[in-house]
Amino acid sequence: MPDDLCPNPDPYLRFGPLDRFYQRFSAAAPAAATPATRSDAGFSIVTPFFRHLGFFEDCARSVAELVAHTEARAPGVAVEWVIANDDPDIADAALLERVPPAIRDRVTVVPTGKAGSISTGLNLAIERSRLDWVLFLDCDDLIRREAVEVLRHYAARFPKCRYISSSMVDIAEDGRVIRFRRHDAPPQRMLEQGMLAGHLKAVRRDAFADHGPLDARFDGCQDFEFVLRMMLDEPILIVPEPLYFYRWHGGTQSLSRHIRQMETHRRIQRHVLRRLVQPAPAAQPRAVAGEPLRGMAVVRTRGTRLDLLRETVRSIAEQPLPMTPAVVVHGDEALAARVRAWCDDAAPGTLCLAASQPGRRRGYPANVGIEHALAHPDRFGYVMFVDDDDILYPLAAERMAGAMVHGGADVVYAVGNKRVPWQPAEEAYHPLPAATLLGGNFIPINTYAVRTAALAATGARFDETLEYLEDWDLLIQLLGGDARFHMLPETVSEFRMFGDGNTTVRRMPELFDAADRRLRTRCAQTAARMGIDAFHRSVLDFDFAARPPLAPTEIGMMIDAQARFTEGQDTIAA
Repeated sequence: MPDDLCPNPDPYLRFGPLDRFYQRFSAAAPAAATPATRSDAGFSIVTPFFRHLGFFEDCARSVAELVAHTEARAPGVAVEWVIANDDPDIADAALLERVPPAIRDRVTVVPTGKAGSISTGLNLAIERSRLDWVLFLDCDDLIRREAVEVLRHYAARFPKCRYISSSMVDIAEDGRVIRFRRHDAPPQRMLEQGMLAGHLKAVRRDAFADHGPLDARFDGCQDFEFVLRMMLDEPILIVPEPLYFYRWHGGTQSLSRHIRQMETHRRIQRHVLRRLVQPAPAAQPRAVAGEPLRGMAVVRTRGTRLDLLRETVRSIAEQPLPMTPAVVVHGDEALAARVRAWCDDAAPGTLCLAASQPGRRRGYPANVGIEHALAHPDRFGYVMFVDDDDILYPLAAERMAGAMVHGGADVVYAVGNKRVPWQPAEEAYHPLPAATLLGGNFIPINTYAVRTAALAATGARFDETLEYLEDWDLLIQLLGGDARFHMLPETVSEFRMFGDGNTTVRRMPELFDAADRRLRTRCAQTAARMGIDAFHRSVLDFDFAARPPLAPTEIGMMIDAQARFTEGQDTIAA
């Protein structure tokens, strides 16, 4: 990456493989098999038409002037005009009548009104064109009469170049010149800056054969995606001469569909960056018979907050999609008996399990719940973990199970609220890409569900030697075990700000620090094993639009995670 480029605020560019784009761009060279442009190469002007009939007449006159100028300066060079008629309300013959008679024999009108997209119509027109170069000209714009002459000069100077883009002139609706627009950034900045190689763009026909047609998934910005696709494999040429007149008016796509254009632009960035990342290894499906429609919520308790436990159990038992509350009593047999009796009276149908060794740490009762689910995979397709002062919101089970069934996820994590006693609920942590777990924990224990089959396959369990951070450790194990994480942008639960885990000053800070050191070592080891592509895939698959802008602490967490993956990659390379 050039030294003068500062970190991009867009998370896909900031944390995606942007450096690989620069590397591919810098290394791009014409293929040895690419033929040189012929000296008598012809030019096919391709224009999509829709609605702007008055502007089209001006456009047609500019094409006629170009044809006349080219005939005078280069008599042996052929020029044709292929018009993709995307407007079902304008007959092809009526469109042809607006073309000056002197060039009508050079015009082909391709009816594409039912093609369904701009890109499909343009691809049909490109297929119908016959000459060596394709020049793109919109129906409401103008082309400079010297365009072919200038393009021939550069094609002779760079005979293997197959994409040439010029500068342009902005004009008003009435044709007045507004400004001469120059390229304000080098082409290597195109992925960040947007379309820097647009009007006028000339693409050699054989480039479409090698790189494929325009992609209809990116309608409106299809040329941006195409040039980025091409730039990864061969250089393009940007020239300073203004060969195109771009008309600004209320009906132009850049103005009328600005928000849609920006969204498409962002999708293209992600799409191109994904091409630079190795795909994830094929994963075997972990579905069990019947799929995970019924879950189990493991509730750890020491039996001291039965009033809060009542709310917790009810929030689980009353889920519209059936879910079993499994209260795991961490204490001696007498305590287990008291809580079991309480459950029979206050929460009939609750599964009550005993974690009967009170001296063991917090991970122990959660593991008791996991082992019970693993012993009954036909009954429990997934597991959630809820403390005895937490609650699940209505539809939590339905949304978690749905993401597993329809998305193939092993781990579904969502948004949770927090509540200071006697205060309104507030948003807690916002989701981040799952790979960020190797920079810090952002997933409260009551906001994720784990497929039972994934627990069996990965062997992930709560570390019973940890006094703190055992929930983060479980997530690290699942991530390192190639569990498939899925972010659900919905609020599913609430935790109360009671416990020591929710404070900044710990009761046993030395144990917390020791746990933190151990887990950060495990994070580094996991990152080295997974590889930097796993981090990039996680970032590029994440929908940042489904959450608020990143806060500084969240950016810091992602930077830490990225650093661990990068360090791991460097270690492997060494």
